[in-house]
Amino acid sequence: MAGLSCIGLTSGAFYFGWVFFLQDYPRGGNPAAAALLLLVYVPAVCALGLVIGLLVRDRERALQVLLFTALPMFFLSGVPWPDEALPTLLQALRWLIPSTLGIQASLRVNQMGAPLADVWMYLAALVLQCAVSVGVLVVLARRTAPRPPGPAAPAR
Repeated sequence: MAGLSCIGLTSGAFYFGWVFFLQDYPRGGNPAAAALLLLVYVPAVCALGLVIGLLVRDRERALQVLLFTALPMFFLSGVPWPDEALPTLLQALRWLIPSTLGIQASLRVNQMGAPLADVWMYLAALVLQCAVSVGVLVVLARRTAPRPPGPAAPAR
């Protein structure tokens, strides 16, 4: 998980740290909160991705699952479709996806310059999602790990 998180943190730092300024992208400006959000968001996504990878045995199947779920997750995030227009069940389920929390917090921090006090609930939910995913990851990894051969029986 640390290796994947390093890749995500590097690309996120490039995106938020350099591309916004290089392309003069409009920003509200709370870089400290954006960095903290990145430090919480990337491990949460990586842990969930590893859990999905352990649940789906074949690489091809994992890609099919992600291709099938990517567009619904994007619509549930609240960016292209107003969340008020979603059915009540989907409004509740959308908060189980790390991208919803990350996008909503990022909009507030990067575009509106919101302080940490305004996005602490999103950060806390991402930390909780990461902890749950890591816990599930540990349980699944222990269950699927090959068992070493037992000790040899004593000679008589």
